[in-house]
Amino acid sequence: MDKPKDLYEKASQELNEFRERRVAERRSKPRGTPDRRQDLNDELQENTKHSPRKDLH
Repeated sequence: MDKPKDLYEKASQELNEFRERRVAERRSKPRGTPDRRQDLNDELQENTKHSPRKDLH
């Protein structure tokens, strides 16, 4: 890649490189592993399952 001309271009280039690394990391993981968002979703459902407010309705 060419050397960036100004700070904006440098930041943009760094962001693109970061995204490329993240995509490569995620693709390297096996597909059968649970997604982080799904884990968070399960936690939220577990917390609301025993909510005392649920009994009010």
